[in-house]
Amino acid sequence: MFCVRAAKKIPIKLLLAGRVISDEKGLRVETKAGEVSNVRVMGRIVEIFENYEKTYGFFSIDDETGVIQARFFGNNLKLMKKAKLGDLVEIVGRPRTFQDVLYLVPDGFSVLNDINWELLRKLEFADAGGDGPKHEILAFIRGKGEVLREDIAKQWPDSQGYIDDLKYDGEIYEPRPGILRVVEQ
Repeated sequence: MFCVRAAKKIPIKLLLAGRVISDEKGLRVETKAGEVSNVRVMGRIVEIFENYEKTYGFFSIDDETGVIQARFFGNNLKLMKKAKLGDLVEIVGRPRTFQDVLYLVPDGFSVLNDINWELLRKLEFADAGGDGPKHEILAFIRGKGEVLREDIAKQWPDSQGYIDDLKYDGEIYEPRPGILRVVEQ
């Protein structure tokens, strides 16, 4: 069976505060927002480095919650040259560690020219501290495995908007009408 893992939007702070797990399922990070193996982070490039041999390089991304490196190796190093210091970028990548330092290996990234993307991401994460109804609903669904919409509505009468947000963010899906499940990460 083929399993596609969605890249989860996550503040760098939550990623860095997470616990790294490496086992037969691969490397992933357990965060307040759940386990992640593919992430989407957005921030400004605050540092760029390329070694003399041009075999390795990185840029550091700051999203105002934390700073993480996106590391490029071999042929992927030419991808790094698309961006410059101060650019707003969104990176889709996989968390990795070296000498207990967490970094990202990008599968791709985009330079964003419209600063409204940065504002949008901040608004998306306004509730990202792990508190609030959206995260409570996600934790409830995750704990049960499969939940009826009506069970959520009993505990959170204003849950419809949160459910829509979680579906749009790729956190949950509806395999059958009225049934909600968490997307496997």
